[in-house]
Amino acid sequence: MFGYPRNSLFRKTRGGIAVMHPSGLDIVLRPLRATDRSILADHLRRLSPDDRRTRFFHQMNDAAIQRYCDEINWQAAFLVGAFVSGSLRGVGELVPEGGEGTAEIAVTVEQEWRHAALGRILVAALLVVAEERGLKSAKLLFLRENSAMRKLVADIGARLTAASGVTEAQVDFRPDPR
Repeated sequence: MFGYPRNSLFRKTRGGIAVMHPSGLDIVLRPLRATDRSILADHLRRLSPDDRRTRFFHQMNDAAIQRYCDEINWQAAFLVGAFVSGSLRGVGELVPEGGEGTAEIAVTVEQEWRHAALGRILVAALLVVAEERGLKSAKLLFLRENSAMRKLVADIGARLTAASGVTEAQVDFRPDPR
């Protein structure tokens, strides 16, 4: 997969993996670190008020977004960024929940990149990371009206439950048969 000619779907880059999009653009995935806090905050501030509500389940002004980024536990969480032409356009977060072997996945994609499969790519990457870390399951929470997320979680075979306008999609990982 890696090290093959430019026309292969994936290739290694400095610090990440490039996914060739059908449009010909390279989408570079790389882990985000605490030193990326400012570009993460910039990405989240580019989201519309409705997109912020969809991601955080309530309105988030710029100051609240900065607090959110400042309070991320970078030691426990795993964040991956999707970069297009060097700019962060999508983020996936994998946040462990207690010591029960579960984690929550959250994804944001800027409006102009919504139909470029960035959300699917980010969720797939985080599911691989979660399983490799030995987690038993991962869940994605989303508002009932978020039809794109509903389709995405249906495509990955998640089990759905709903309460108070929020849907929980859970993906269980099979134990390693070794």
